[in-house]
Amino acid sequence: MKITFKCTECVGNGLSNVDFQDVEINSEGIYVITCDEGHKTLKFTSEPLFDVLFDFAAYSLLDGYRREAVVNFVASLERFYEYCIQIMSFEAGIEFNEFNTTWKLVKRSERQIGAFYMLYLNTFKEAPGSLENVKVGKFNAVNFRNEVVHNGFIPSMEDTLRYGELVYKHILDLYYKITNKCYEGRMLELTKKQKEYYALNKVNDINIIEVSSQISFLNLNRYKDYKHPSFEERLEEFERIRCIK
Repeated sequence: MKITFKCTECVGNGLSNVDFQDVEINSEGIYVITCDEGHKTLKFTSEPLFDVLFDFAAYSLLDGYRREAVVNFVASLERFYEYCIQIMSFEAGIEFNEFNTTWKLVKRSERQIGAFYMLYLNTFKEAPGSLENVKVGKFNAVNFRNEVVHNGFIPSMEDTLRYGELVYKHILDLYYKITNKCYEGRMLELTKKQKEYYALNKVNDINIIEVSSQISFLNLNRYKDYKHPSFEERLEEFERIRCIK
């Protein structure tokens, strides 16, 4: 999957033939591109990794790759929990370096989910919603995930849609609740990858540094009271967007 960028400096200079570049999407959301005029741009995308992975899941589903779609839904959900852990931790005053050091100790997904549950409880004084006991076909959602990811189970289209819908609703419900409560933590998370990049890389030869956003399936840039479409409605919209691209 690729992402398209245009040179902002060329646009600002009023050039009629602006260079558009398609680059492979990466996990970091950091891209250095050079246009035909030699302008070097450093771009940070604002979408969290879980948002990008959900797009991969949606594209896999639209192309009929059911198992790949579920694997990407699972990855998106796990990275969403990591995102929430970060912003709740930063909201509580945890420094980036201390967070990174501690995160290395909880690499297993079960530990990360446990960390999310306890941080959520500490932040909201109530237990979070869970997918553990929700049915997907003949399994509960957790066993369904394990069968697909670890045992090579090939899900039906019906069960894939069901699982995608569950993850979609679960992420949206938690995202707005947590980001509204932890606004400062969310702002700090947005700057984290930029600060880490600057600490390791020289940017003296960069003409422009900017943050850009893309159209995503989850459409998280909407205001908190926006009524998101159903999962199947959004799939239809996303297919139309893909055709336009």
